[in-house]
Amino acid sequence: MAIKKSKEPTKRELNALETKRKIFNKSIELFRKYDFDTVTIGDITGELNLSKGTFYVHFPSKESILIEQFRQIDEHYLDVLKELPEDVSAIDTLFALMDAMCEYCEDVVGLALMQVVYANQVSPRKTSTILIGENRMIYRLLEDVYQKGLASGEFRTLPEGFSFSDIIMRFARALIYDWCMTDGGFDLIQEGKEHFHLLLKLFV
Repeated sequence: MAIKKSKEPTKRELNALETKRKIFNKSIELFRKYDFDTVTIGDITGELNLSKGTFYVHFPSKESILIEQFRQIDEHYLDVLKELPEDVSAIDTLFALMDAMCEYCEDVVGLALMQVVYANQVSPRKTSTILIGENRMIYRLLEDVYQKGLASGEFRTLPEGFSFSDIIMRFARALIYDWCMTDGGFDLIQEGKEHFHLLLKLFV
């Protein structure tokens, strides 16, 4: 049976991807530099000499830029898991995911943008939820880790009504929120390692 080759993207499709990348990068740059609420779509497109219509072709709103950032974070988790040995324990898999979360927030997204995201999510003007929601990939990955840990005997069964992924993510958001509130007053990566090791004692 002949294997179909993947279709090469057309020049038009490549140009569209490049335009989307430029809009995303410029938006993130402006959000970091200025308050999210004060940056307009006109500011973003003006910096790139594009029409507002071009922005809306790729993103339905300013908040969708933030959603795209977190989609990229979730894809990063998959890349981390692919690098782990096949026989890695559930505990070490959890630590790898939590390390990846802290490292990505501190080194890739950065303090300024994380502060923008958290400020947006507690604002009554927000139009979408970014940080919470079981539709995010990280929730599914954490539940997979938990089931693996139960099967291997590494984790204990939680009381009825409690969710492993909810507990982990609430703890993670609290840690990152404190980091934002203190203007990066502590090393998020190091604190993450120490605090998640303590949290894990609740499950093993």
